[in-house]
Amino acid sequence: MFIPYNSIHEIEVQNLIEIINENNIIFPYQCPNCKEIDTHIYFHKNNNSEIGGIWIWCGSCKHYLHGSIIPPTWWKNYSLITTEDLYAEPYKLDSVKNELDKHFNELYKMNF
Repeated sequence: MFIPYNSIHEIEVQNLIEIINENNIIFPYQCPNCKEIDTHIYFHKNNNSEIGGIWIWCGSCKHYLHGSIIPPTWWKNYSLITTEDLYAEPYKLDSVKNELDKHFNELYKMNF
């Protein structure tokens, strides 16, 4: 069954970014919408610009945010995700969410 994703409120994203910057956070994280521990994050650095992308999504309730951002300096793109894999809705990202969580958590622990 196809379940469409729904965009989340910007204030929820700002709260999550503050938590990332101020605390020892690991993913998956509790969704602010459905309260399930199924929220994930992925940044993608562009080769030609400091501006990249961000995806935050819940695999349970399908709320998500995608936008432009300057990724953290410590961020490294996940090697199995190419630019061609990236769309606003995180279907491809959700299919590898466990690997992306592990990738984020390892990078985060090395830098905080």
